[in-house]
Amino acid sequence: MTGRKENLLIWGGTLGLIAALTLWRMSVLTMQEDTGPLPVGQRSLKPVDLHAVESLMPTLEPMVIAFELARGVQVRRHTVPAGDGTSELSLPLPASTLWILPQEIKMSGSAQEPPVIHPLMAEGANAADLSFQLMHAAADLAESNVIDLAQYLTQPDQVTRLLGVSEGDP
Repeated sequence: MTGRKENLLIWGGTLGLIAALTLWRMSVLTMQEDTGPLPVGQRSLKPVDLHAVESLMPTLEPMVIAFELARGVQVRRHTVPAGDGTSELSLPLPASTLWILPQEIKMSGSAQEPPVIHPLMAEGANAADLSFQLMHAAADLAESNVIDLAQYLTQPDQVTRLLGVSEGDP
């Protein structure tokens, strides 16, 4: 064999081996099962399902994009039709789901684990001005990404932006 053929054989074999190992490693990583809670300090990469009324989606979009970019977590957005006459939703509240609903709609979770409800109210407003509530599964059951997104969306600046209250308003 000539030197050129040997070099081609070595390079071809090396690239083939690298490709085979890469494909194997990718398949092993994608086939891993969920092993439960993460160790302290390790971030979950599980996506969050955010359900909100249609009227809030244009305002929520930039806030959610900022959260996704900062945390590296995918937030799947789902719209909930407003004003369908339903006053109570009895849907299961999975650990990876966050709801933003009008105050008049109540979410009933299981009897053992009621949902955690955060009232979305602008600073200085009274309880009568409450128009939306943010709900997720109990803190010990919810995914860490859901808790992080809930904390992010309930910060006073974010609530003010979400509810459209300008800084000059009382």
